[in-house]
Amino acid sequence: MADHPSERLSPGPDSAGPVPADDRGLLYGDGVFRTFRHGPRGVLDREGQFAVLARDCEALGIAAPGAERLDAAIFAATRANVAAEQVVRITVTRGGGPRGYRPPAEPRPALYVNAAAAPARTAWDAGYRLRTCALRLGHQPRLAGVKHLNRLENVLARAEWDDPAIDDGVLLGQTGEVVETVSANLFWRSGDNVFTPALNLAGVAGRQRARVLEWLRAHDTPVMIGHFPASSLASADEAWVCNSVIGLRAVTAMAAREPLPGVLAERLAKALFADWQAVVP
Repeated sequence: MADHPSERLSPGPDSAGPVPADDRGLLYGDGVFRTFRHGPRGVLDREGQFAVLARDCEALGIAAPGAERLDAAIFAATRANVAAEQVVRITVTRGGGPRGYRPPAEPRPALYVNAAAAPARTAWDAGYRLRTCALRLGHQPRLAGVKHLNRLENVLARAEWDDPAIDDGVLLGQTGEVVETVSANLFWRSGDNVFTPALNLAGVAGRQRARVLEWLRAHDTPVMIGHFPASSLASADEAWVCNSVIGLRAVTAMAAREPLPGVLAERLAKALFADWQAVVP
């Protein structure tokens, strides 16, 4: 995974710097990104974040920046921000090129890194209320799982509500199957079984989703990955969401039900997300 001399670093804490007008990420969404929390000890889950970035770059055929270059770019961006805890966004595009959809024969990948003050830590059981979005995600197996720059579906879904009491929206696929939320991956438990959507048709396979799956399997928890109807989520004993900024949050309202934060979500929060949020040992 070679670095490229055209890599660009952000000049300030709240800007990715000037993006050239011919950058294919700007023109066509031809790129990928990662967003994650950064604390006093550096990037949370650094190796995992870099590995997922490389995976997504590979899916689009873009040369991923190496760890040394990423570390330098992150250091430059976070140093410009005085906040002790920050949210870092890494964007990798195919770079500039001639007009038209055809990728350049010799692409010059571009790297943009910016950092901003992180939102305050929130306890895993502080409450997380869901609604179901009207927008249905399109099926595209070639891009499923990849956190690419084409996030217009999420933008339109998030525009569906302006109620501060709602934290997130459940996104369904074309046949009504649960895929994810607008900004996180989703799990739920019914009885002894844990369910999470398969992401082979749509959605983002987030890094924290992978960590939760690893923990569940290591602790012999039955995990069902598949295409499940919204009714499966609505009748769950407990549910939670996770991503690399908020950590894990127990769902406390979905459909007409208001389930209490569950025991399994608590175990996961304590085991995996103490660096992300306030967790009582």
